Formats: sequence, structure tokens, C-alpha cells
Amino acid sequence: MNKYINNFINSTGIVLILVALIGAMQSRILWLDKLSNGLIVSMMVGVVVLILLIAFAKKSFFQKIFSFIRLHEKHIFWGFFIFCLIYQIFLMTILDGIPQFDASRLIHVEDIKGVGNYLSVNSNNNFLFFINYYFVKIFGFSYMKFRIFNSVIIFLSTLIFLKVSKELFGKTVSYFSTISFMMFAIIQPLYLVPYTDTYCILPLFLSIYFITVCIKSKRTLFLIFSSIGSTFFLAIAYLLRPSSITFIIAIFLLLLINLNNKDVRLKSIISFPPFILTAILTLSMFNLFVSNQKIVKIDKSRELPMAHFILMGSFGDENDRESLHGTWNAGDLKSTLSEKNKTDKSKKDIELFIKRSNERGLARTIKFYWQKYFQITDTGVIGYHRDGLWLKYNYSKNGSFSNKIQQIYYEDGKLRPSFNFLCQVFWLITLISSIIALFFKRTWKVAVVALSLVGGLLFLLIFESGGTKYMFQYIYLICLLSGLGIAYCIDRLSGNVTTQKEGVEEQEYDNEQTLNNSPSIQRRRNTRNISKRSK
Repeated sequence: MNKYINNFINSTGIVLILVALIGAMQSRILWLDKLSNGLIVSMMVGVVVLILLIAFAKKSFFQKIFSFIRLHEKHIFWGFFIFCLIYQIFLMTILDGIPQFDASRLIHVEDIKGVGNYLSVNSNNNFLFFINYYFVKIFGFSYMKFRIFNSVIIFLSTLIFLKVSKELFGKTVSYFSTISFMMFAIIQPLYLVPYTDTYCILPLFLSIYFITVCIKSKRTLFLIFSSIGSTFFLAIAYLLRPSSITFIIAIFLLLLINLNNKDVRLKSIISFPPFILTAILTLSMFNLFVSNQKIVKIDKSRELPMAHFILMGSFGDENDRESLHGTWNAGDLKSTLSEKNKTDKSKKDIELFIKRSNERGLARTIKFYWQKYFQITDTGVIGYHRDGLWLKYNYSKNGSFSNKIQQIYYEDGKLRPSFNFLCQVFWLITLISSIIALFFKRTWKVAVVALSLVGGLLFLLIFESGGTKYMFQYIYLICLLSGLGIAYCIDRLSGNVTTQKEGVEEQEYDNEQTLNNSPSIQRRRNTRNISKRSK
């Protein structure tokens, strides 16, 4: 890849994440006024211990700690994975949250008339409804069954993500990246909401895995099959959540940039036809199914146009950071639905968007989108800033053990601010380590991840979003960068002692064999070897 394009992509990623970091450090979640007494005391003890360690501990002490982490990274990961599994099973027996709004509508498949009205307007959720419909037909309806189903999707996605990150950056990065991902996907109780936020990540990760296989493949038949597999799962992810496929868009853009490379050009020629055919076939088959099914009546003339989501993305008060920005609102929806056909709807939405932007003027419009960007990125607490996780909570009897646990996780619980505070601290660490990765690891693979993230953030800025719940579909990209940054820091802080351990080559997380074997690098190595012999 052209080094200037690579540097530009990484630099854009650094700036955007740095702005998110600034917003995260200003977040009200870090205020101490609502934290529990136990957490305040623990923080004070931690500060004292840290001061003593920095003041009196030797450098070798810290090197041994980080070397231990590096040497036992595999055991640390699997230990944490097993803990998360037990942790989620435990939460399932305690937490009782009933989905609201879209998630509720789409799991109550027995209300066919209500679902039909909903899908006529929100056609982007057609695929999700049919998944839920056949799930209920096979297993029957209960909130617990949907929680288990959602949890299985999340854990399978986690294992696939481990494999994907290993293919991209090696074992070390895969362990740290996946631990980071589990902190958002499992430690926070997202399994309570059976919606596209979590459903889309499994086919998305499978698609990315097949893409990595496709890139590494040298056999034509294997290349074709991996291309078909990647496209099929990509189409499923698209049907669940169209905005989730920024990774493949980034791949295509970088392929176009590198078409002068003979190997890239040859693989593109071989894999492109099956890719296009599989995409057309998969999407056409589903559309044909929807048109001919008799389960629910969908009136396509009522469908919301894309311009409507741009209009909603511009809604909000730029002078109030804590108010909603770029979210669903009844006023915009009513204006759009007042038009009879999709063309008129689009025209009306564009007119309202232009009017709203003109009324704000340039400076206030820029200010609005900065406020919206902060609401999307300034916290790692999924669901914060908007309407939470779309749940209605049921508390157990006061004073009971279950009630005490519920106070930690329910959004209006007394201990929830303390839980949010800890999540926010981890979010700060994630952002800082991501910046480190983008600054020090300027490879083409990092550029793909960075470009995917930049594309996702731009999408959320333009279209309906306005909360961290929408950010979850791109969290894995930040986790990849975070794992890369953490691995880099641990190797540096451990004095690179562990990079020589058996089965792990130095700088494994780069996985840049081509770069290391380039003629210029080889000439430098030969020069150094000659100098050593002469001495």
C-alpha cells in the first residue's frame, strides 16, 4: 500500500479516537458523587499502593510482572473466558429485564398485525423478525429462551473473533483483543436484548474470517470457496444490520488502491465473480421469500427511505450536550409518514434536512455533529446517553441477595453508577491503547481496521444513532486496535524478554512477513551481519 495513504488513514484514526478520549475523560460517569463508599475506599487504597510501587519498586519487578502476563497469556485468556461463561450463567438466574420498543415488537411474533405494520415501515428488520419467528415456532416463546439464544450468539461470536484476530495479528493480540471485546459484550449484560446489535456480529465475524482465509489462500478452488463463504455471511450481516459491513468496504477500497500488485490483481479477478454472484443470489432469495411468504403482510409502499434516517441523524439541540442528538423522534417520523409514496417521503426528508441545516448555520451545524460524536463515543457503557438497553426491569424483594446484584446492573440501580465508572475506566484504557497501536504499528492490516472504524464513525455521524448502543457494531474494531496496543506495551515494558519464548516469534502480533523479508530490510540485515563479522 502507498505509505502516504496508510499514514493518512492511521492519522485520521488517531485524531478521531483522541477526540473520543477527550470526551470520555469529560463524561459525567467519572464523577464521584454517586459512587459507592466501597468503591471510593478501594480507589484510595489503589492510589496509595500505586504510589508506593512507583516510588520503591525496582524496574525488574515491573518487568517480571509483564513478562509473567506475556508468558501466561493463553492461560489468562481461557481463565477469563471460563469466568465470563460462569458469570453470564449466574446473571441469567438473577437479572430479569423485559425488552421494550423495537426488540419487544420483534420477539412477540404472535402479534402478526402489529408486526406487519412495524415491518411495513421498518423493512430493515425483516430478516430479524423471521429469525425470531422460526425460533419461537421451534422452541416456543419465553424471555429466558431468547436470553439463552442471544448469549449463545455472543459466546460463539467471541470464539470466532478470537480466530479472526489471530489470523490478522497473531496469538498474543488475539488474546488481549478478545478479552477487551468480552468486557463490552459479556461483562455488560447485553444478552438481555435480543436485537440486531448482537445478532449481526456472528455472521460478520464469520465473513471476516473467510476474508482472511481468502487473502492467505494460494489455491484457486480454496480461494473461490472462501470468497463464497465470506459473501454469504456478509449478506446475512447486511440483512440484519446494513451499517455493520464497513470492514468489507474498507477491504474493497484498499484492493482498488493495490491493483497494481500482480498477486492482488490475480486474487481479485478470481474471487470477484463468485463474490458478486453469491451476494446477488443470497439477497435475491431472501427478497423473493419475503414477497411470497404468507406469515405477515408487509406493505412496501410505507417503507421509510434512507433520507429519513439522515433527517433523524440531524435531530437535537447542539447547545445541550446531555440531550439527545441524532436519535429517533416522533416529529420526524410523523412528517415522513404523512407522504404517500417513497419518492415523496425522500423529497420531504431532504427538504426538512436542508431547512434544519440552514436554520442552524455552518458553525451550529458543526457544533451539533461534534455533540453527536461525543454521545456516540464518550463512554464504553453500552446504551448510555439514549434510552438505555430498551429494558424494563423487575426487582426482587428488598434486602435479598438477588436485589443486591440487580442494584449493580439495572440502569436505575443504586450501585449502577459504580459499575458504569469501572466500565468507563476500561474504556479509557481501550482508547489509549488503540491510539498507541495506530501510532506505532502502521501496517496495511492496521490500516484496514482503522479505515473500517473511520467509515463506521462517519456512518453514525450522518445517520440515526445518538448513543453508544449503536457503537457496539464497531466495538470489535477498537478492541483489535486495543489488543495490538496492549501487546506492544507489554513487550516493551517486559523488556522483550518473552518474545523469544517457544512457538512465538518476535513481533508476532504484526504478522508482517512480507515487510520483514523485503529487499531493503534484507540489505540492512546483511550490512549489520558483515559489520559484526568484521569486528
